[in-house]
Amino acid sequence: MKLSLPMRRLTSQKPAPAVTSTLGALPALHELPTLQAWGNPPRVGGLSKGWGVPYLMVFMLTGTLVLKAQKRSIVHTSQQWVQVYAQVEINGKLSILADAGMRQTHNGKWPSQRLIRTGIGYRLPYNWQGATGFARFSFQQDGRTNRQEWRIWQELNRSHPLGSITLQHRLRAEARFFEQTPSGSEPGGHSFNMRFRYRLQASIPVARLGRKKEESPALMLTVADELFVNTGKEIIHNTLDNNRLIVGPALRINPRLMVAMLYNHQYGHRSGRNTAESAEICWMTLTWKGRLKASDKAGRFQ
Repeated sequence: MKLSLPMRRLTSQKPAPAVTSTLGALPALHELPTLQAWGNPPRVGGLSKGWGVPYLMVFMLTGTLVLKAQKRSIVHTSQQWVQVYAQVEINGKLSILADAGMRQTHNGKWPSQRLIRTGIGYRLPYNWQGATGFARFSFQQDGRTNRQEWRIWQELNRSHPLGSITLQHRLRAEARFFEQTPSGSEPGGHSFNMRFRYRLQASIPVARLGRKKEESPALMLTVADELFVNTGKEIIHNTLDNNRLIVGPALRINPRLMVAMLYNHQYGHRSGRNTAESAEICWMTLTWKGRLKASDKAGRFQ
């Protein structure tokens, strides 16, 4: 006997609806931004989209306003800073960085800080640069050193044009180790905290003092704002550490040498409860860039 089974006709069924979150569907892999997209933002009318002048102005105002939002007892000071920066390029990607500075108060009568910093810089793709290094700071009060700091730092920065203006973004992380010097009834001690910094700087060309475009001296205007944020278990009242608003002229003598005279308004919270410091700072800087000759085995500078 031959058995026959009833055949059921196969019919297509509607696919189950896709499960989506309240955040919407995730983009496909090919839609994610690539390094190329980050390194070269779209340009609109000769300006990079998203890097407009209003962004620079808003950032500069926001840092100081956030710090001043709370009512605090403010100590006003005047300071004078002198700082020398040096950069020696070893090859197309690697460079040695160093700077040293002296900071004084009361019209140069009282020393306040001494610093020396060194590091290694490395050129990354798409106009990014990385650096890491070590720094030592000494703090003076009443003519004696009352505190010392050893600092390990790392940073990333990127420069890009905005029309004729050059914008620079710098992110820096600092591991700060402090040693308090014993004085009288005050015992010494050690402390540690991390600090994160973001600086947005604009270099605006004002005048060129010669016919050669690259070699001739040029007068620039520097405008910048830098925000400092502290973290650590010992940080209680000064999480928002400092905000620096910087403006002033810079003279590029040649592609390797620049001198600047800057005004720096620095406002910051201090470790004491409801205390802050507002400093008016005259800041003179000298920047020198050198390069080792590839064919010079003696290591002389070019």
